Amino acid sequence: MEKILYMVLLFAVVFAVIVLAGKLMKKIPSNITRIINRISFPAAALSGILFYLKPSIIPHTPLLYIFGISLILYFISYNYDRGAKK
Repeated sequence: MEKILYMVLLFAVVFAVIVLAGKLMKKIPSNITRIINRISFPAAALSGILFYLKPSIIPHTPLLYIFGISLILYFISYNYDRGAKK
């Protein structure tokens, strides 16, 4: 039961961070958002590949954090201004 509660709480926190970051992302200039988008996806891909290929050289935990954070940043910055009024 504790594990389910922990997962629900973790999901709620991640969802809140994504919503707040999306609101803050609209205030950032578009060129900086493009840079974040271009850096975050390769970082996620590289950390995911390193996680599966070389577990003995680099510890697993930092790679998972890098993967998760960069993937969230990628999706926040991807088409962030699609619904914005012009």
